[in-house]
Amino acid sequence: MLKLNLVLISQFGPPSLASIRSWGRRGARVGLIQIVSAGEPVPRSRYLADHIAVTADEFMSGDGFARALTFIRDFNADLLLTISEQFACLLDENRHLLPDNMQLMFSGAETTRAILSKSRQIAMAGKLGMKLLPTWEIGGRDFDWSQISPKDFPLCLRPSKPGGIRPSFKVRIVRSAEELDAFIKTIEQFNSPVLAQPFTNVPNLVVHGARGPDGTACGVEGFLVERKFEGVTLTIRPFAISDELRRQCMAFVEEFGVIGPYHFEFLYDPETQTPWFLELNSRLGGTTAKVLACGYDEPAWALKAFGYDVDPGRTRNGVTASSKKAIGKFLLGALKGKLTPLDYPDEPRWKRVVMALYGFAAWRDDVFAWDDLPAAMALYGLTFDGKKQAEKVRT
Repeated sequence: MLKLNLVLISQFGPPSLASIRSWGRRGARVGLIQIVSAGEPVPRSRYLADHIAVTADEFMSGDGFARALTFIRDFNADLLLTISEQFACLLDENRHLLPDNMQLMFSGAETTRAILSKSRQIAMAGKLGMKLLPTWEIGGRDFDWSQISPKDFPLCLRPSKPGGIRPSFKVRIVRSAEELDAFIKTIEQFNSPVLAQPFTNVPNLVVHGARGPDGTACGVEGFLVERKFEGVTLTIRPFAISDELRRQCMAFVEEFGVIGPYHFEFLYDPETQTPWFLELNSRLGGTTAKVLACGYDEPAWALKAFGYDVDPGRTRNGVTASSKKAIGKFLLGALKGKLTPLDYPDEPRWKRVVMALYGFAAWRDDVFAWDDLPAAMALYGLTFDGKKQAEKVRT
């Protein structure tokens, strides 16, 4: 059994719950600095030893950060992990305020900021031989539109850096040069370019892994996203990746100096078996809990990468994981006919409804666990107490 004190800084959601359960089941003492906003549940898990709640703004300010530091010291934390790149930078730049004998399970500020640039990621992917979609960087309204031909549409637009565009957006599909021009004119400030790539209606391929501070690489495995809702994962299952892709992923994080858990996103063309690089996230993410439901224990692999003697177990082939809450939202959207091209695959409404109903019974849920029902109920929204949460946020 692990004799460790681990602190996680995160919202209380599927990724953080996956870590709490993984470490707690191995005997570790787990604390949570919960980043809260209105309507979020109080953390409830048999594997959570203690927690405090602060808002993101409070954490980034002197008072909230000081409370977090006090919690970390009082908890005698051996390891610290955060799911936020912004928090990772703040913590690394204030490393002198943290306990000397505590390890950070995430990349330093310089590395984190480098990875946040999708332009730098694309350059690295090209250097390592990964397949890349045609990409245009639109840095302002004076962009030479003749570079993009009618056959390149529809295009998928993404900011090169988080918060680099005002007003902000995450993803946008445009179907013509006129629609692209109209959208670009709505942008008030370009602090980084908008990336434009051909919209490709195929599954996603996710590659999870972990890298230790000494360069140890662990658990580099692939998963196929066969169904997407609002552009993110609805279902995922284990998927064998080539040795070459595994080598490229390991070289990618080595070049950047990534530390801790990470996951790559690719578009995967089933006909040609080609993975097209999208991005790297050097943190836990939206698929962390789902792949845990498939037997892939990303938080345990992170411990393994840091030199701890743990057995992460084996990924279970033949398992498809999802989220009951997401399935419900998908079903409602399908019934109302409000799904978009970001909801893959493009199927008749009746088939989407049937698949959602099938999924309720057949797909493994990412938060349900018999040994930790209170946590699952909290994330299902069945035990939320708004008054109690508000009191915790103020403490």
